Parts: sequence; C-alpha cells; structure tokens
Amino acid sequence: MRHGDVVQGAYALRVRACLGVFAGMHLAEHERELLGFNDFYIEFKQHATMKTQAPWLQLTQNLLGKAENVLVLTGDAMDEEETLAGTMSTSFSIRDENPTSVFTFYNVHYAKRALLYTFGEFEMADDDRRLTTRLGGEVATVYPKLYDFAFCCLTCLAMARYSKRTRYYKQQASVYRKELLVRTEHGCVNCVPLLALISAEKRALKDKSG
Repeated sequence: MRHGDVVQGAYALRVRACLGVFAGMHLAEHERELLGFNDFYIEFKQHATMKTQAPWLQLTQNLLGKAENVLVLTGDAMDEEETLAGTMSTSFSIRDENPTSVFTFYNVHYAKRALLYTFGEFEMADDDRRLTTRLGGEVATVYPKLYDFAFCCLTCLAMARYSKRTRYYKQQASVYRKELLVRTEHGCVNCVPLLALISAEKRALKDKSG
C-alpha cells in the first residue's frame, strides 16, 4: 500500500469519526469503530490523524457516560486542557507552523461545541463559537470549515430561541447555513446529517415564534 493511500485512508476514517455520532449510529458501536480506527493509525504510523480524531472519540465516550464531567472532553481518549495547551502559544495565536496543532485545536472545539449543544448548554456553546470565529481567519485556507459552519448554525438557532437577541442570532445562523449549503452544492455531502439537525432547529424556532 502506498503512503499516499494510507494518509488519505486515515483522513477518510477521521471524517467518519466526526460524523458517525450524528448519522444515527448506536453510540457503543461508534465507539468500538473509532477504537478500531486507532489500531489502524498505530499500525500505519498515522499518529497525527489519531490525535485529531481523539476529540470525537472522547465526545462519544462522554455521551455514553464514560467521563467524570460530561461537559469536558477529558477521559480515556484525551485530556481537553492538556491537548489545547499543546496547540496554543503564549500570544493566544494558533501555531500555524504546525498543521497538526491547527487541526487538533479546531477538532477539539468543534467536538466541544457539539457536546455543549447536545446537552443544551447553548450559552457556553456560543462562547466557544465566538472564540473560534475570532481565530478562524488564521486557518480558513488550511482546514475545511464544514463542521464549524454546521455547529455555529445550530448554536445560533438555539440561542435565537432562548435569548432576547433573536434577530441577531437568526441572521448569524443564516450566514453559517448559506456557507454550509455552498459546500454541499460543491460535493461536500458529509454534512447532510447536520443539515437535518439544522432543519429541526429551524422548525423549533418557527414553532416558538408562530
């Protein structure tokens, strides 16, 4: 097997790791699958990809009740504080010279936002959204922001239901959704399950307003 095939195969597994939890898979089955992916990464020395998958494995384990604090991505798969500390410099700027640090930083925050959104901690998810939006320009050409747009949209729609700034959050959600749809039209079909969640949030907001 060629090295390029191994690398691309590892990337494909990571995408499945990200989306599996939103695609209707049983969580226990998804966890077993991700642990199997780790065996592949170790065998073929794809440790960087395994590191960027860790937040999604930890997210799955949190949802299964396998973490001391379900709102923190710390457990068997990773330590949230330790992982993020390794990706940031003292100037609070992503270390662009290390792509693995960039990918890891964003995977942690995307998984974190999904976790907070799932448990209804919408204000905390919104705080995370504003943090990563502030830093997002630094990696806009490096990392596909597919998940970022989806989770930001979901968070804003939820905030539109529960905050007094309904108009602001609806406008923000619309921007994120448009960015997501553009990528879907260009073949990024991996976000279809997330678009279904967005449709559900939009309906909930409409029912509240109606």
